Amino acid sequence: MIKIEQLENGWRLKNGNMTLDISRMTGCLSALTVNAAKVFEWTRHEGDVVVRDDRMERSFGHKHLRKVNVESKGDELRIEKIFKDAPWRLLETYHVEDDTVRWEAQLVLEKGEYRSCEISYHIPW
Repeated sequence: MIKIEQLENGWRLKNGNMTLDISRMTGCLSALTVNAAKVFEWTRHEGDVVVRDDRMERSFGHKHLRKVNVESKGDELRIEKIFKDAPWRLLETYHVEDDTVRWEAQLVLEKGEYRSCEISYHIPW
């Protein structure tokens, strides 16, 4: 089974029981489908990954993106997000396994002082 498939508008990540569509434009979740006894599309509303920077007292989401770079390699989808006015880059990695889709995220500080940040993954209901 192909676990990561490039689509016209992004990428599709599939494992045995779940399909996630990731938007090419934002690098965020664009659809989530659960494949159980019956196929159920959870949502077609866009999700978001939001970074709260406590030093700047500001949150950054897909509306603040300046650039998105995406690379697919094997069973991994790597996304680099660069935000307007942010001194850091957000690096996300999706690992697609037979029964799991694992997501990791980290901030890389390019310049500036140490800061407290929170990264959250928003899945709409």
